[in-house]
Amino acid sequence: MKFKKRFGYIESKAKKQGRNLSDMKLEEMDALWNEAKEKE
Repeated sequence: MKFKKRFGYIESKAKKQGRNLSDMKLEEMDALWNEAKEKE
């Protein structure tokens, strides 16, 4: 359940930036993942 919520956060942040997940670097996604964890 946490995974889905965090992944959704990453997707929505990417969308707001006008980006696709496939275009993002692993480091960028990791940073957003950690951001999502902090918001829980």
